[in-house]
Amino acid sequence: MSGSQYTFVKKMFGDRWGSDPIVGIEIGTATGELTKAMLEGCPRLVLHSIDPWRHKEGADFEAGRDQPYHDCNLRQAIDKLQGYMRAGRCHLYAMGSMEAKFKVPHEVDFVWIDGDHSDEGITQDLDTFESVVKPGGIFGGHDFGLVEGLTAIIRQRYGGPLLHLGDDFTWWIDVPA
Repeated sequence: MSGSQYTFVKKMFGDRWGSDPIVGIEIGTATGELTKAMLEGCPRLVLHSIDPWRHKEGADFEAGRDQPYHDCNLRQAIDKLQGYMRAGRCHLYAMGSMEAKFKVPHEVDFVWIDGDHSDEGITQDLDTFESVVKPGGIFGGHDFGLVEGLTAIIRQRYGGPLLHLGDDFTWWIDVPA
């Protein structure tokens, strides 16, 4: 398989749910590119997307970038998603996932994680959000094989036949029905 996470996830979700009404949570919005792809792939999706859009001193990946970078990403996400937000299909939460867990639905069809890349952040997101996915749903994310800590944690928890790998460092499990 080859392609971007955006194309892969849009197709995977579209094939799974098509035009069925579904609810999802995305952790790590950045510029909203994947958010938009998910919403396009599932025309009846209501998506709750979480990102603090703030600098975190000493952090790796995007979190360690300066605050103007995050401010720019937030503006891009709002511009890209404003039509979906007006239609009630997209809800943005400008906060960390541990803060947002009290604001998002507690039963969803999928959770897609591409947020805090620290071992602690990854573990918190897995512990907190795996249980909110309905039976038959998808629990997955990005950066498998790219981020050493994430890869080790995912292998330890879901290794074997439950773990699926896709394009552009994507991983997921099908939550048993």
